[in-house]
Amino acid sequence: MNKYSKNDAFFSIVDNYLGGLTSLAGAEGAVKELLKLIEKYKYSGAKLKEIAFYIQDNFLFEGSRINANYFTDYSNSNLFIESNESIFQCELDKYDTILEEARIWPNMSIEKPPVFLTISFEDKIYDIGHEGDFSLVIGKAKAKKTFYLSSIIAASICRKKILDKIEATRPEGKTGVLYFDTEQSQYSVSKVLKRIERLAEYSEDHKLPNDFRVYGLRKYHFLERLNVIEHAINSFNSETNQLRFVVIDGARDLVSSINDEEQATKLSSKLMQWSEDYKIHIIVVLHQNKGNDYARGHLGTELVNKAETVFTVERQSSESDTSIVKFTDTRGETPPDFAFYIDDNGLPQLDADWQPSISQKAKKQNIDVLSSFKDNDYIKFAETVFTGSEKLKYKDLQEKIKSVFTSNYQDIGLNKAGEIITILKDRDIIFQNEKRGPYSFSSGPEIPF
Repeated sequence: MNKYSKNDAFFSIVDNYLGGLTSLAGAEGAVKELLKLIEKYKYSGAKLKEIAFYIQDNFLFEGSRINANYFTDYSNSNLFIESNESIFQCELDKYDTILEEARIWPNMSIEKPPVFLTISFEDKIYDIGHEGDFSLVIGKAKAKKTFYLSSIIAASICRKKILDKIEATRPEGKTGVLYFDTEQSQYSVSKVLKRIERLAEYSEDHKLPNDFRVYGLRKYHFLERLNVIEHAINSFNSETNQLRFVVIDGARDLVSSINDEEQATKLSSKLMQWSEDYKIHIIVVLHQNKGNDYARGHLGTELVNKAETVFTVERQSSESDTSIVKFTDTRGETPPDFAFYIDDNGLPQLDADWQPSISQKAKKQNIDVLSSFKDNDYIKFAETVFTGSEKLKYKDLQEKIKSVFTSNYQDIGLNKAGEIITILKDRDIIFQNEKRGPYSFSSGPEIPF
């Protein structure tokens, strides 16, 4: 690997794009994408050959390597060549080294990672972010996710609480913060920077620290964005070894598709690797689906599953300037929800008067609401759903269940309504006379009172 010029940015792009892939099918698609990039960069024949053999020499997929000749003869259908025994043995030696490094022994003393981010409620402090891990902020468009991020970043560059709740540790010798925005224009990113500066109470006379750096990556290719972020993290750490916190707003722009499983796995693996290798905390941002509260695509599923903390930011209403922060998934004790509003100066402020509504409290305990239902509760609920209707088609029934459940218990989506249909059908409370036919209400089994 040393014979190749690693200073060439394209080799890093190749590493980022192929490094997390294992299947032949995934690798084939990735190589074709790389060919498009090579065409874009207009590499010479000699350079193309060097890249081709770099890929052939350094990547293994299901025991096979990519044929370097494929890059000079696109019509060649033989994309892969079989690996020989010596190459395969080299891979086995590498895996032995990884196993030795990764093994945890019973007599090992492993300290708990230092806390990076905390949030306080009255006298209680909750740890919500640690070194060596990453967290996820999700929310729908215009939910004020970036305002919430600004508060966290401001806390990370000053030694005070932001919104009277958010506090970040800032130990001597480890204070570096990198903020990457992949969605907004340079002008909009500069406004976010000014907001962070005011929240942290910096000014012309009291300037922002030099180890806080902000980048707008909107105009670049998604592979270039990922490569640039990795380069910035590596470079910052090489220069100072003081990196503490990285923010990436938004994760969707680091992949070609939110539903590409291999790219989703690759990105989550990168976040885990960076956070652990450099002992930093990373926060990434991703939109929710329009129709429900799930993070978007396979990428959302992967990041939610791997994140230490998942923050959900949602508008209280479309007319309100108040946004609610919810701790959707945490590994430790879950803090209460809180709210903030945007003041006349364009800064987020804690809404101290805000209280969760009854439906919001119920939503926080989504599983408990249905699990507490008895047969008679289901029957009464179904009776209400079918009031004024003898028969309902599936879609109409789904919409009616969503509406009634939301009005009486908590806000649910159509997916949850579909689950309730299955429950009611399994309990013989609703039925169909024919396959794909409309549903009717039945009193269900006799219930003793």
